[in-house]
Amino acid sequence: MGVAVTAPDATPSTASDPDDGLDRRIVRTELGIACATVVTATLLSTAASAPASTWWWSIPPVALGWAFLTALSDRYRAGLYALSGTAVLVIFGVVWWVANASDPLRIVPPVVYGLGLGSAANRLLFGVVRPVPPLRRARS
Repeated sequence: MGVAVTAPDATPSTASDPDDGLDRRIVRTELGIACATVVTATLLSTAASAPASTWWWSIPPVALGWAFLTALSDRYRAGLYALSGTAVLVIFGVVWWVANASDPLRIVPPVVYGLGLGSAANRLLFGVVRPVPPLRRARS
């Protein structure tokens, strides 16, 4: 009978994690960009001379590779360089393809679909399911 019982404070805590707002902004921005990328790929596929179904097999490998590279860039500075280097190589590849009088528009929509899906998968996994990595948070 001599034990004092205390009740927890009934007022809700208004202090939240300061990184929570930054994480939400990162997720909103990057998922918005990924959605815009998928919409762009859809629009390109309607304008392409050959439908995206001809190159459908390239979407999953591009999405997996891009998700892997974006996950690396979220965690390591070298990953950011690898992501940038890969993007530069892809740009040079498209320029080379056009310079050789080929029609790159056939492969561009599936590649853009893969980029959008890979970006969205990375940010959904590391931003919604799990927290945004600290190095990515520091870049914002």
